[in-house]
Amino acid sequence: MVSLSGGYVLGVDPDQVDAHRFRHPVAQAAQPLRADQERVGLLRQAFGLWRGQPLAGLPGPWATRARAAGISNGCRPPVVWAGAKHAWARSTGRSRR
Repeated sequence: MVSLSGGYVLGVDPDQVDAHRFRHPVAQAAQPLRADQERVGLLRQAFGLWRGQPLAGLPGPWATRARAAGISNGCRPPVVWAGAKHAWARSTGRSRR
């Protein structure tokens, strides 16, 4: 922890923060040239990290805004995952039309 003029900063390795570990595979899956099978795997990895409500039990306006942003950010990946899974199934002939 470092003291600054406006308060304190807690220095943490991003790999120790679940939100960063969630965002990384989601960002990789969003790359346009990513194969659908890889995209599905990366998003499955991200979903495996999602547990409950972000910042549960933490009061205050900042936590409320951060919680809302975390939830809305968590809504897009399932849609992308479903689309990639469907595209992958169609490309391998596993789709049930």
